Amino acid sequence: MKWHVVRNIENKRSKVPLHKKKPTDNQSLKIGYIGAITPVKGISKLIESFISISNINLRLYIAGSGNTEYVNELKTLSQNFPIIWMGQVQPDVFYNDIDCVVVSSLWHEPQALVVVEAINRGIPIVATRRGGNTEMITEYKAGMLYEPNNNNELINILKEISSYSRHGWRASIPNKYPGLEKANQLAVNEYKKYYQTIEEILVGCVTKQ
Repeated sequence: MKWHVVRNIENKRSKVPLHKKKPTDNQSLKIGYIGAITPVKGISKLIESFISISNINLRLYIAGSGNTEYVNELKTLSQNFPIIWMGQVQPDVFYNDIDCVVVSSLWHEPQALVVVEAINRGIPIVATRRGGNTEMITEYKAGMLYEPNNNNELINILKEISSYSRHGWRASIPNKYPGLEKANQLAVNEYKKYYQTIEEILVGCVTKQ
């Protein structure tokens, strides 16, 4: 038996990488989460870590939808802090001016599409050491990983990011995360590999019959 790894893909051509884009303002950095708002996604831990840091030079943007009662609980938790709830929006709206993407999943998901979308736009990723996300982030040197059961790891990462200005953060990306520049064609290349792999699997199944 031959095993195949079929990664998530984004069927779009590469975007202008973040370090080549001018931020819309030079206020505090924008970090963001996009996806389903459920407990297994670790959003409550992300919010708790975020609000535990005093004088933080960050804004947290949360895009997505979930159970109304749970979302309202999180909104109550995040009151009086620079946390912006965007609701359910198109990916390009979310990524347009985000400086760093957080993938805070607590479960071992195979691979979040968010990881591919962020890499394709040259946006650094902060993610938990869970599931297939770690493979791509490590392979492409696309960000930082943390243990979700250790709040201090995420807090220290957020503190490091907040030490930059928006312009300074974007300027640091080519040296800090060199793989993002090389991965600029990720969507196109992975799209081709995806169908080549599917074809190989189907041909193999037919041949064995």
